[in-house]
Amino acid sequence: MNFMSNASYALESSLEKGGLKEQLTTGKGFSTIGTYWYLIYNQSNEIIEKNAPYVFKGIFDGNNKSLINLYINQTRTFEVSTLEDGNTMIEYFYEDQSLFGKNYGKICNLSLENVNITGDYNVAGICGVNFSTIENCKVNGSIKSTEFWAMTSGIAGENIGSIIDVNVNGNINGTYSVAGISIYNSKEIRNCSNEAKIYNNNGLCAAGIVGNNYEDGIIENCYNTADIKSEISQDNTIFLPKCGGIVADNMGEITKGYNTGNIIQYGYRTYAGGLAGYATGIISQSYSTGNILANGGYAARIGGLVGNAEQLTIENCYNTGNVEVEAPAKYTKIGGIIGESRTKLDMINVYNIGYVTGIGTGYLKLGALLGEINGTVTITNGFYLNTLAIQLTGTGNPTLINSGEKSEQELKDDEFILLKDYGEIWIKDNEKNNGYPILK
Repeated sequence: MNFMSNASYALESSLEKGGLKEQLTTGKGFSTIGTYWYLIYNQSNEIIEKNAPYVFKGIFDGNNKSLINLYINQTRTFEVSTLEDGNTMIEYFYEDQSLFGKNYGKICNLSLENVNITGDYNVAGICGVNFSTIENCKVNGSIKSTEFWAMTSGIAGENIGSIIDVNVNGNINGTYSVAGISIYNSKEIRNCSNEAKIYNNNGLCAAGIVGNNYEDGIIENCYNTADIKSEISQDNTIFLPKCGGIVADNMGEITKGYNTGNIIQYGYRTYAGGLAGYATGIISQSYSTGNILANGGYAARIGGLVGNAEQLTIENCYNTGNVEVEAPAKYTKIGGIIGESRTKLDMINVYNIGYVTGIGTGYLKLGALLGEINGTVTITNGFYLNTLAIQLTGTGNPTLINSGEKSEQELKDDEFILLKDYGEIWIKDNEKNNGYPILK
């Protein structure tokens, strides 16, 4: 399949049979579009040229048609050669194992149905790295990686552009970083959803939407409905594995998102949360209803919304899922909203009605809102259900402004402060969330 990098293309019909069938379903499968690049070093070992001559810069309009049974089974390779002038050239092949490699153009209105993609480095459905635009695309099927350092995702390995209105379904399995939409995001991901089961075997991060959301990254109106499972060996001394319903490691902004999937995190030194495993930055108008189970949670930070928070503002958010840590839960912090806070935390207009439990020995801290405080914490309008039978925080002395326990009746009352004073954000619908306040 040959593409001029700066041309425009549109699918006239869905592709399943015909001339593409053999290439799409046998051997190493489909050859990724625009993945070749090279480096040239001078004799002082300095890079003097870096070029990716075949990146995609055009428009690929799927015309709301489908590419069916896409099969990719590639491994990254490289070749080293000495040029006539004595310089060294390194050529990289199949670094991206996806439909497109590096996208500088626009990919839109496309469905990939029943994909079977296997790779060892940057494994994804639509493209390896998105520098421009992916819009109105769907991916369904199996995506998996075979090597420890691989990145595995449903849409793009890395996003430096815009991903808008996409959906992923099926199964995504990996051994390092695994996410429903993209592993890295440094720009914008909006109106996206993941329904694919996420499984990370002994790796760094697992998330429904994004693995790592950087400082300039924004994730808006995105949701995850699938279960997420992450395992790390008990002899782990390298990683701080992170697992989140929306983001594993957040440094940017998450707004108007939600998670309904259950999260299972096995192993030592883990961070897990219904929205984010670790978070700085801003989280607003978001919620989680999925349950969280951490097993073997030595030195774990587990929260209904965020496992570990540092320099975080979390506002207009709630959790209804149960948070449970099983033995051995030594040196572990568990909270209905946040497991542990460091440096500075502002919690504004939040509530938790999910149960928080931990079984184990040693230093185990549980709180209805916050497990442990290390730094400055201010909680304004922060509430929890009085039947949870634990204190607001496991340790520490936060600054509390109109915060504390409430009965079920008080939380559902029309005069409850979130409904009364913040009606532009909070509403009540007796047919949703068992009558507890919800976000508009």
